[in-house]
Amino acid sequence: MKNKRAFITGIPASGKTYLAKRAALELGAVHVRVDDIREDLRENPEYKKWVDFYFSQDEKTYYTATNYEEQWKNLVA
Repeated sequence: MKNKRAFITGIPASGKTYLAKRAALELGAVHVRVDDIREDLRENPEYKKWVDFYFSQDEKTYYTATNYEEQWKNLVA
């Protein structure tokens, strides 16, 4: 799987981690957990407010109440 990426998403406790670990093992790929990255970023005061901001949002409310320009600013600021 050189230069290819797979993103596994789903509801909590649906087996995402199990599937990702098995796929990585079978394909000789790297398994990266977003939760681990999020926790690492959260420890840095510079990124903590953005991590907390994003994960404290109700997704449906956020996307319906926030225009695309503001979403982009929140993402890259």
